[in-house]
Amino acid sequence: AGRLVKFRQGHIAKAALFPLRMTAARQRIDARIQFFFYPIEESNPYSFIAKLELLRPDIAFVDHIGLMTTKSSSKNEEVSIISRLLKKASSICPISVLCQMNRNIEYRSEKTPTLADLRDSGSLEQDADIVTFLYRPSDTGASGKRPYDIYLDVAKQRNGSIGRIEMKFLPSIGLFI
Repeated sequence: AGRLVKFRQGHIAKAALFPLRMTAARQRIDARIQFFFYPIEESNPYSFIAKLELLRPDIAFVDHIGLMTTKSSSKNEEVSIISRLLKKASSICPISVLCQMNRNIEYRSEKTPTLADLRDSGSLEQDADIVTFLYRPSDTGASGKRPYDIYLDVAKQRNGSIGRIEMKFLPSIGLFI
């Protein structure tokens, strides 16, 4: 759990994060870390928070925020409510939330994602402690076994620096190097 705290506070070296084999990630992480993956069929943020309080995991994952629902009048308002609830729940444990991008990026000449590209609400940008984007500069090598360039853009980090980490991705074995 100490590494997670260091990452949240922006005190972990880039070299400590990579390389990470996605297919073997659970085997390489200390067995004491408890994960909580939130099932899509239970798309209520209140039940999610209740389970967090009960289980007290070291980290929780939501895939993705657009599938959670509340009784609100608009999607923007709904995402804002969920974002605020997840921010409050992050006092229980770190929460990693996947979010869709809006389509504005398709119409720009510069395809690098920005905070403004987060879909449905500005509250996601406001509430998040850390926002990262995976970005592939071109489709070259995107299929097959050849590695291709990919960037991890740290667009926001409350307690640390922002910037870009350049990597290669090997799709045949799910490895970032």
